[in-house]
Amino acid sequence: MNEKSHYLYARELAELYDISKQTLIFYDKINLLKPAFVGSNGYRMYSFKQFFILGIILDLKNIGLHLSDIQDFINNRNAESLVPLLCKQIKNLEKKRVMIDRLCGQIQNEISRLNGHSDIRLNEISLSYLDAENLILSDEICFCKSLKDRFIASAEVLKIASEDDCLRSLLDAGFLFELDSLEEEPKYYKLFAKAAVSKTNFQRPRNIYLQMYVNYTFQNALQLAAPAINEFCQTLNIKLGKQVYIRPIKNYWTSDTMDTFISKIEIPVIIIRYKSC
Repeated sequence: MNEKSHYLYARELAELYDISKQTLIFYDKINLLKPAFVGSNGYRMYSFKQFFILGIILDLKNIGLHLSDIQDFINNRNAESLVPLLCKQIKNLEKKRVMIDRLCGQIQNEISRLNGHSDIRLNEISLSYLDAENLILSDEICFCKSLKDRFIASAEVLKIASEDDCLRSLLDAGFLFELDSLEEEPKYYKLFAKAAVSKTNFQRPRNIYLQMYVNYTFQNALQLAAPAINEFCQTLNIKLGKQVYIRPIKNYWTSDTMDTFISKIEIPVIIIRYKSC
């Protein structure tokens, strides 16, 4: 007969490591740490040796090892197998550190961007010199397609662009239209997104760009802003390029309704004709 004073109840063992009894039950079910025996009353009993084995399991789990790797080690514990296991985990942690650093950078950039929203002046037009941007650009997406087909086509580009990023929904992305006139009703558009240079297939050239923030979604931003843009260009004798970039600035991250969305329109300036006196 087993002497109960030589064993620990599951509850007692769990309390010693400040874990739940359910954790021990789970480890039992996956054969990671089975009790030394189960009493006639159904209570799980653990040996003092198993106290130390559980400590090893929890320590390895705390440094991020998967339970399957822990189980392999527990079944074959020796220095020869422990050293390569720990070396492998160091490499995994270094990769995670790189990801965490990148994530912190992305979060900080988003905080800065959101703080900059307070300076946005809706419906005001300005001219700014913008550097070149390396972008992923989709094929033409026709408005004649169903909303579902257009959505899937856009999501595929965002998927590629976000493979190296932690915050997929915070990608710097938008919509590119090519129009002969702002009054022209667009028949198609292309989705663009910032990404690693190795993945990009298009470069937005550095140039002077007309910029305008509007309280519209990309579908109607250009149509509603066109009169003000045309008047601005006529006043300053400006000719614009055919490419129109529209970036969502305020979207579902910060608003429950599309009525409060904000988009940024960017159009390259081709010619500024100076009027003679």
